[in-house]
Amino acid sequence: MTKRREIRAAAARPAFILSGSQAGGLRRRIDRFALATMFHHTTRLPHILPPQAYVADDQFRREVAALFRDAPLCVATTMELAKPGDFLTMDLLGKPLQLRNVDGEIRAYSNVCAHRHCLLTSRTTGNSPKLRCQYHGWEYDADGKTAHIPQPKNFVPFDRDQDRLGRYRAETCGRLVFVTLGDDAPTLRERLGENFEPLAERFDERWASSWTWQTTLDVNWKIPIENSLEGYHIPAVHPETFKVAPTADRTTHVLETEWTLYRTPYVAPSAAERALFAVERRALRILRRTPSAGYSHYHFFPNLLVSSSDMFSLAVSVLPVSPTRTELRVRQFTYRGVDPNPIGRFVSAFWSRLNRFLARKVLAEDFSIYPAIQRGLAASDRAGCLGTIEERVHAFQAYVAAHTQYAAGPSTADSAARLS
Repeated sequence: MTKRREIRAAAARPAFILSGSQAGGLRRRIDRFALATMFHHTTRLPHILPPQAYVADDQFRREVAALFRDAPLCVATTMELAKPGDFLTMDLLGKPLQLRNVDGEIRAYSNVCAHRHCLLTSRTTGNSPKLRCQYHGWEYDADGKTAHIPQPKNFVPFDRDQDRLGRYRAETCGRLVFVTLGDDAPTLRERLGENFEPLAERFDERWASSWTWQTTLDVNWKIPIENSLEGYHIPAVHPETFKVAPTADRTTHVLETEWTLYRTPYVAPSAAERALFAVERRALRILRRTPSAGYSHYHFFPNLLVSSSDMFSLAVSVLPVSPTRTELRVRQFTYRGVDPNPIGRFVSAFWSRLNRFLARKVLAEDFSIYPAIQRGLAASDRAGCLGTIEERVHAFQAYVAAHTQYAAGPSTADSAARLS
């Protein structure tokens, strides 16, 4: 295929897919940190999604229906639902949900009463022995069927199978809790495939929860995701934290159909950061963990971002609310090891506080640029373009376009043609 045809095809098919042998070879090289090359592309790439895809109501509806309804969405951790009767409530893609610990099992219900449609509870978190509506006192059992109705003679004949709560699939990977709204969607394990066990290990009992946070941003949901998929913005947006992006000869991209990965050895551009890195290595020895001195960042399509190093694991779930409004659910863990001694517990607690501070600072730096991106997208009449360093953004856009059958406008097609 000629370069012209390759470029034109990029907007219509996921040209970033690797064969099994290629992906396996890349993963083996990543595991050894023998990172020969960062980029799979050698020329700039088309910005597949035009600006209107970040503001248009019709595209937003297509994305919710095609990308999110059948996707397992990370919404909480098991520590937030530790005891029987513990519950959390949230709006997920416009549906009010209640997650509950039911005798040790996490279950997800509609938070809307089957009687007169009131929210069962308006509290965001709490503990209650019964699944009970705050309005008329209707109670439901573990399966969502009615268990008790005040003055039941008013409701004869009664249909318990009809007048019940909706239920949704709740699954866990490690201590991350996922909810899937679609009835016939693949399971979480099927969706994550080979990454299920490694992800579970990153959030298992050896890791302590160090930060739980939610926030809402006035941006399209794709903006935070695309921002996290490239390091090109680091010198301008993160001059006080990351400072510089790792060079191409020290990083690798893995580009798959359902996920992408960026991984690099640790880079410490300043003397202070090198000293911090030395302290971290000593902390790892105290916790009996072999250092890998690496950082990795996964994007599990459509909306889960997982970054990790030897001492922290961070999961960020990006949830669309409207075309220009997004919820972020952040869950961070710090390594504590198995049965840490008092010194180990102190070290883990120290790194927990440090990781939380650094994560807050980095996110605040990113948040500061989002309004300008959203405003620019709303006003732009240009097609845009992507550099080779932004090929994970290109992979994500190809995924969105393919699944929503987005029809690129003339400006996008013309831009792709001019790239050859």
